[in-house]
Amino acid sequence: MSILLLFLISLEVSSQVDSVTVYQDRALIVREGTVRISGEEFLSFPGLPGILDDQSVRVKAPGLKIGEVQIKKGYARELPPRVKELEEKIKRLEKEDETLGKEIEVIKDKEKFLLSISVGAPEVISKELLTGKVEPGAWRAGLNFMSEELTKARLRLAEIERIRKDLNERIDALKRELQDTKAIVENRKEICFAVYSSSPDDYELQLSYFIPQAARWTTYYELRAMGEEDKIDLSYFARLSQNSGEDWVNSKIVLSTAVPALGGMAPEPQPWYLRPRPQYKAEKAMAPRVAMMVPTTPRVVLAEESAQTAPLVEAGISLQYPLPGRMTVKSGEPEKKVSICQTALPARFEYYILPRVVSRTYLQGKIQNASDYIFIGGEGGTYVGGDFTGKIFFPNLAPQESTAVSFGVDERVKVKRELLKSFVVKSGSRLKREVVYRNTVENFQPQNIDVTLIDQIPVSQHSDIKVKDVSFSVKPAEEDKEKGIYYWKEKLNPKQKFLLDVSFTIEYPEEMEIEGALPPAKK
Repeated sequence: MSILLLFLISLEVSSQVDSVTVYQDRALIVREGTVRISGEEFLSFPGLPGILDDQSVRVKAPGLKIGEVQIKKGYARELPPRVKELEEKIKRLEKEDETLGKEIEVIKDKEKFLLSISVGAPEVISKELLTGKVEPGAWRAGLNFMSEELTKARLRLAEIERIRKDLNERIDALKRELQDTKAIVENRKEICFAVYSSSPDDYELQLSYFIPQAARWTTYYELRAMGEEDKIDLSYFARLSQNSGEDWVNSKIVLSTAVPALGGMAPEPQPWYLRPRPQYKAEKAMAPRVAMMVPTTPRVVLAEESAQTAPLVEAGISLQYPLPGRMTVKSGEPEKKVSICQTALPARFEYYILPRVVSRTYLQGKIQNASDYIFIGGEGGTYVGGDFTGKIFFPNLAPQESTAVSFGVDERVKVKRELLKSFVVKSGSRLKREVVYRNTVENFQPQNIDVTLIDQIPVSQHSDIKVKDVSFSVKPAEEDKEKGIYYWKEKLNPKQKFLLDVSFTIEYPEEMEIEGALPPAKK
């Protein structure tokens, strides 16, 4: 039988997406279906995403002999609901825009009428005032009315223009999305192959393939400080989305940390040559600039799918998180927020204070990963009790590894930094500036707290600038003299104050202008 004839009489396999493994840059789709085979048949899986990787296609059919697998371009037999939804939204917004356009015509006619009256009004007013037909107050009220109506009309026109501009931007965005959605849907593939069975029976088929760049997942954390219990409740989530053009309905989902695009080939060593650098006048101007990658952020996230824990599975050199149960992830829908695990980690809380930079206290929790999970770095939100306190980036954290998490500003611990002394004395051609600061920390919490206060002494980077006579009213617990950074660690009872005076002198030539913020002279 010819290949062309087999194509024409191929038996379509009705299949469903049974499982999906989502990587950082692609997804492995596994479809399953059952078909009755008697002798030789030509089977096809129609309507598959056109972006699937042809080289990744694999077919399993226990009990059947499989011939050559062929991939051809296909088409979508019916458009998905998202296309109809987008078309209806566009029609509704275009109708709204059309209604506003008609309102503009009415307002412009009204404005034209009011202007025509105002043009002829002075002549009419003067005549009627002379003849005494109309009192001046009546004309004044009429003119005020026309002025108010003209103002209202022009304000409404400006408002409509703003609304229409916003509408047109939304319509254009929806049309682009519709075009992209149709392109994905209309770009389909069909996988065809011949099979042979020795006995008629129902056979299970499994088709797998990779879809590149159409599915992704990122980590997200919610960390809740439980200070009274010396722990942090950590909720580990995945934000999952896909735009493959096919829906994953009631499928098993596995999240993998592997990145197949990086490949598995180790680099080969090459000679390390040293050569004289050519000199160009424009060398500095032509130096490459490094661009900083900034994350986008605001994304729509659906409510979490499940509060169950996803078991951690080590897969060679990567990690896998099989999500509990089965779930549905539709193509193009907003990201789903699914739970990977929830755990409580032991924590030690303290207040971090850097009064030279900002007169605020920041609650920090130092945690150790006492779980078996490797937490992958990602965005997160912090909470103290039920209050949201800010956004953070949670770092990679292996089991038994530690990190510090900031939970935001606590107004119940007050800090103040005062300049007590800043005198300038001239000695010959040099100036000597004497400086004294006082730091005050007061605990208004109902319980004892641990405080880490950091202060700084200026560091000279020039031989003519001397920093001398450094002294502290309280000895620091740690210090880095080369950087001029000093640390104090204190335990404060409720209502207790901690006072720290820091003093130093700076000597420098009178004619020298010093970079760096020097305190103002104080009498």
